[in-house]
Amino acid sequence: MTTYVPFRPSNTRAPRLTVTLDYQDTTMVITWNVASQRYFINLYTLDGIWICTVPLVETSQGQSMVSMVYDPSQGVLIGKMQSPMYRSPGQVVNYTLEGFSPASINGLHECLTLFDQRFTFPSPDPGVITVLGHASRYNNLVEGYFQYSTLIFRDGQFETNP
Repeated sequence: MTTYVPFRPSNTRAPRLTVTLDYQDTTMVITWNVASQRYFINLYTLDGIWICTVPLVETSQGQSMVSMVYDPSQGVLIGKMQSPMYRSPGQVVNYTLEGFSPASINGLHECLTLFDQRFTFPSPDPGVITVLGHASRYNNLVEGYFQYSTLIFRDGQFETNP
């Protein structure tokens, strides 16, 4: 279940928030760095032991999909976004697909970029796709530090899961 924590920026005081990461309450202190002119996230255990410091980078909004078709000969889904960012053909990109029906398409997928800026990933046949969702590239701020949790910042709030 995703938890949302609003963030009100301040470069005069360091906001302290408590978030749950890997099923443990963790203290998050957001500080403004004068030299780099941006915010940093400092994570601590409740005992005050420092875990990590990472720059605060916002995750952009997802791109709407204009098509998603199943290719039974290759066993892959092929998708095209409305306004894709250029990627070199053959580049592998992690996209999180959301809002699709059937729901079996939703989730994180390792996708291969094709020459015409479409992407593809292996999938069983989902059946008739009735609702096209969107594709996002989440910037997990705690990737490599926490095994089960994600921490994403977008739209002025932090999103933690699980």
